Amino acid sequence: MKEYTDNQVRFYDLCLPFEEDIPFYRQLLGQQYKSVLEMGAGTGRIALPLAQSGYEVIALDKSKAMLEKALLKKSQLAPNFQKHLTLVQGDMVSFTIDPKPDAILIPANTFMLLKTLQAQKLCLQNVYHNLPQNGRLVLDIFNPHDFLKQAFLEDRMVLVSSLPHPQGTFIVNHWVSGKYDPANQIVLTHNIMETCDQDGNVRKYPYTEILRYLYRFEMELLLQLQGFEVEKIYGWYDFSPYDTKSKKMIFIAKKA
Repeated sequence: MKEYTDNQVRFYDLCLPFEEDIPFYRQLLGQQYKSVLEMGAGTGRIALPLAQSGYEVIALDKSKAMLEKALLKKSQLAPNFQKHLTLVQGDMVSFTIDPKPDAILIPANTFMLLKTLQAQKLCLQNVYHNLPQNGRLVLDIFNPHDFLKQAFLEDRMVLVSSLPHPQGTFIVNHWVSGKYDPANQIVLTHNIMETCDQDGNVRKYPYTEILRYLYRFEMELLLQLQGFEVEKIYGWYDFSPYDTKSKKMIFIAKKA
């Protein structure tokens, strides 16, 4: 999995403005799972609130630039919360940790950034190695039955969001054009982050993203082959069960 481009890092937080999954993780972890490893933590969107809730969080990301932004956010927390969060640069295919955390999270489609079946298998093997007996994995990916209906996957440019930038008097438009390859289960998206200031000046910041998507039973089989027992599959962050109309496939798996 390669590191993010400068343009992705620059606009990462604006591209992921949602918070619906944070209460989900808090409720799921509860009091039973107090130490957590988040793989692909980015700028700390999930890791920081979990640390503020008292969990011991290891935030892992391959990108130094992402972790630098996370470190800045961490420095703005109260000292008693900062101590609960550790930022680590590393690869989710090969990273090892000791002592082992109670739970490992791979949120927000991060697993699909691994672009080959072999890389995905190696990641799950690594997760299994890093969990204690009966430890839990929470793996969140999109449901292709829903996602592949997106208008921007018709190979035409679509405006998916238009938001004010939090640090300036300008608007950021997120344009996406993409296509998918069903034979190889690959989604390719071309993104343009477009800034427009009050004087009408426009600047464009392009980047490309590739995801290898999976279907329900394929993902379930991958987990079982690596020694996991799949306990639940949720379709959204309200704990609703998965069905083909769900937007998400959130797998809760136990190290058997």
